Amino acid sequence: MQHSVAYDSRRIAAASKWDSSSMQTIALLTVVFLPAATVAAIFSLLARFATGSGVNVAVTARFWTYWAVCIPLTLLVIVIWYVWLQRTKIKYALEDEGTGADDEGSISRSTREK
Repeated sequence: MQHSVAYDSRRIAAASKWDSSSMQTIALLTVVFLPAATVAAIFSLLARFATGSGVNVAVTARFWTYWAVCIPLTLLVIVIWYVWLQRTKIKYALEDEGTGADDEGSISRSTREK
């Protein structure tokens, strides 16, 4: 009975560990858009929008600085996220090495019969 419970618990844990593709997609979207949004917010604090009695918003000749900051920052964040994700996958693979779980989190038949 205990072996059955332990097997089921390990199978569920392994499956839930690898069944996170939707969360990874959300994380990737956040990683891609958050640096640009942050830079835009910071730049907007430094911009002067009001002139006289009305509001006059214009694109300046230095608008390229936004992209010069956003693109490298976004790429840096993506690289850091990718490296972290790969290290996490390696850590999980090492943890699963002795359990007989494959990449999808299922337990092989030979391990179940032991």
